[in-house]
Order: sequence, then structure tokens, then C-alpha cells
Amino acid sequence: MEEQKKEQEIPEKKENTQSLPARSMMLLIIAGAYLIYTGYTLCKNVLEGQEGAGWGFFVAGVAFVIIGAGMLFQGIKSYHARTKEKGPAEETAQIEQSEQNDGEAVKQEEE
Repeated sequence: MEEQKKEQEIPEKKENTQSLPARSMMLLIIAGAYLIYTGYTLCKNVLEGQEGAGWGFFVAGVAFVIIGAGMLFQGIKSYHARTKEKGPAEETAQIEQSEQNDGEAVKQEEE
């Protein structure tokens, strides 16, 4: 009897299939791309020898590129996980719903 209680108390581990919300994914992708761009620019300025660009900026640029690449990778990975979760039937249902909403909006504008 005690064994049954212990089995009931131990929750089964579920895979973490929850992905990030769409806004968070887009924000990660945009921020990651921006950090990569900023890091590249910092490194380029140091290598070209522009005034005021020291080697500390080069190190910061490399860090920006690494962090930005991680953010970009995580955002894209979450996006792909989200699209795999949704089956083709759900995607077509969403498309049909958006088309229906667009049709209703056009009818309201005509009135």
C-alpha cells in the first residue's frame, strides 16, 4: 500500500515540449541578429585601426557575436519546435480562420 502511494506521489517526467511564445522567439531572433551585427562592427573597427577602437572593443565584439549567435540559434530552434508541434491540420485551420476574418473585415468596410 505504501508503494502505491509513493508511485502516485512521484510525478512522471514529461518532456519540455512547451516552446517560447511567438513574441519571445521573434525578439530573440532580432536581438541575436543585432548583437552579431554590433559585434562584427566592433571587431571590424579595431582591425581597421579606427581612432578610439581598442582591443577591449575587439573582445567585447567577439562576446557579442557569441551571445548573439546563441540567441539567434535558440530563437530559430524554438520556432522550428513550434512549427513541428502544430500539425498540418492546425496550420490549415489557422489559415482558414485568418481568411475568414479577413473576409469579415472586408464586408464590414463595404458597409
